Amino acid sequence: MRKPGHDERQRSAFVRDADRILSSVAGRNRTYARKARMAAGRIESAALADHRILEIGCGGGFFTRELALRLPRAAIVATDAFEPMLHACRERVRDLPNVSVRQMDAGGSLAGERQFDVVCAVDVIHHLENPTDALRAWRAQARPGGILVAIEANPFHPVLGLKALPNPEERRFFLNNPARLRCWTEEAGWTCVTVERLPLYLPAGPPVLAETLDRLEDLLHRGRRIWGLFSGGFLISAKA
Repeated sequence: MRKPGHDERQRSAFVRDADRILSSVAGRNRTYARKARMAAGRIESAALADHRILEIGCGGGFFTRELALRLPRAAIVATDAFEPMLHACRERVRDLPNVSVRQMDAGGSLAGERQFDVVCAVDVIHHLENPTDALRAWRAQARPGGILVAIEANPFHPVLGLKALPNPEERRFFLNNPARLRCWTEEAGWTCVTVERLPLYLPAGPPVLAETLDRLEDLLHRGRRIWGLFSGGFLISAKA
């Protein structure tokens, strides 16, 4: 009997455990707001705020909503492979006229769609068996001069790493590091690739703890080796 491959196991986990996965991120609005702020800033700096954005792996739409609110003139097409996630995303963004939700595998393409100005993916790359192939498919959907904005968490984060350990859909999370992320992106044909470390942040918890951590970020940044090891994640940017 053939053993299921990584992508098949991922699909089974996301379908079987959709409620658990959605509930596990439901309390992280502050985290998604921070990620959306960083992504929106990168998009705005490229003078693309009024253009078309393809989001890969929208999940329950937490990041989608935050990004759409920050870029109200952008047209966002949010995609995911799994119907429970798409349903949750549609519910979360139904009051936002600048978002449409479509079904698409992370390595697939949207029929009938012209190329996008921005391809955006948050916490998606580490779920993929072959990140280079997926990144190549994303590049094919970006117009010439379009950009990639992707965010991946840091497995050495003191909270995120521990939370990921027991979850089957997070097994490849521990492969994340700047060198691999850069290599996969460049091999897929993207150019001008940069991988930046993000500030340390608390994914969920009492506001007072999050505020205290915010105040400590400047101090952590000064101790670059420690800050680099425990940073909140990685922001990958590139051009098509």
